[in-house]
Amino acid sequence: MPITYKREEVCSGISYTEIIDSRLKTNTICVSFFEPIKAENASANAILPSILTDSSAVYPSVTELSRKLESLYGANIRGGVSKAGDYQVIMLSASCINDEYTINKEKIFDELIETFVGCIFDPHLQNGVFAADDFALKKQELLDDIDAEINNKRAYAFLRAAELIYCVEPASVPETGSREDAAKLTPQSAYSRYRKILSSAGAEIIYIGKDMPLQNKDKLLAPFRSLEREYDTFDAIKRSPLKTEIASRTERLSIMQSKMILAFKTSFEDQAAMRMFSALYGETPVSKLFSNVREKLSLCYYCPCGFKDDRKGVLFVDCGVEHDNLEPAKKEILAQLEEIRKGNFTDDEINSARLAIINSLKGINDIPSRIANRYMNRFITGQEVISPEKEIERIKAVTKDDIIAAAESVRLDTVYILTGKE
Repeated sequence: MPITYKREEVCSGISYTEIIDSRLKTNTICVSFFEPIKAENASANAILPSILTDSSAVYPSVTELSRKLESLYGANIRGGVSKAGDYQVIMLSASCINDEYTINKEKIFDELIETFVGCIFDPHLQNGVFAADDFALKKQELLDDIDAEINNKRAYAFLRAAELIYCVEPASVPETGSREDAAKLTPQSAYSRYRKILSSAGAEIIYIGKDMPLQNKDKLLAPFRSLEREYDTFDAIKRSPLKTEIASRTERLSIMQSKMILAFKTSFEDQAAMRMFSALYGETPVSKLFSNVREKLSLCYYCPCGFKDDRKGVLFVDCGVEHDNLEPAKKEILAQLEEIRKGNFTDDEINSARLAIINSLKGINDIPSRIANRYMNRFITGQEVISPEKEIERIKAVTKDDIIAAAESVRLDTVYILTGKE
């Protein structure tokens, strides 16, 4: 049977999407709260997912909640924080096997919804705010995560590059906020932010499964419908403006392998053509960057490209390279872009790029979390909502001239280098 898709408004600023696929044996619910990212709120928002998914008023400890989930055939409740363009996203999810596959046809989905809703709307509190001991642990975990960012030099380079690429735009704020702001968090301030999120943030609720009985749907949506909301629509995500001059920054740490990030900006609107260009340029093992910069010339250890935020219009080329090869690698990366602009690529290269994208799109419907992430990102960032099948049709229609036009639209905006002290 075909996959069915239905979307409806729950209340002001909150929407519910139901994706039914008869092949699935699990039920997955994803709730994503989102609002424009601001430096003063980022750390408080970032701590909420770990607080809300580890306990509730009914299950006031990690142990008690874990025992409950284990009794539901190993169900899980998880959370995290991310960025989508200029928005910060607080994601909470729950999943379990379909009732049909339990040993005695137990109704575990109903219990999971009740538990999940309890985590979101009835957290474990003391004196009207988050429990002090639990909060102290979560705060230390957040501080440790921020401190540990520098240990992953590739991720750290992206973090530092974003500050330069987006400059004064909201997207320059790290998704976990600053260490200084995180250190100031208190149970009171975090709880106040939690109440603000419920009352004013946008929210997308997505269910993916074999079916959604009406009583389960009502139990899931009832708490959202009862919220007192003060929601105002947010500004649309804006393309990151191209700088009048290329921005450059070099940072030095005690590292052996240098990292270089080249950020290109574009206002090109044909996403299918841009995706084909990106795949041909550096996203596949037969791309220009992999075949020439890495394999043929051995100028870097890796140098893939891709969009982290489609709506911001920023294409990243991410390199691991020896210090002495920084300039030669940069020169060749730009040279390969010129090759595509000139049309110096074959039909075989086009077909390989097309096949890689199509295979990726075909695999989306096999994993509920990928389905949820795809639709959630499109809803939040205001992109056209189309099925993977429809997107495949558009990819197949992209011509060589379309790819050249996409390549001609990108302009180098920022060069960030993280290299050794000597």
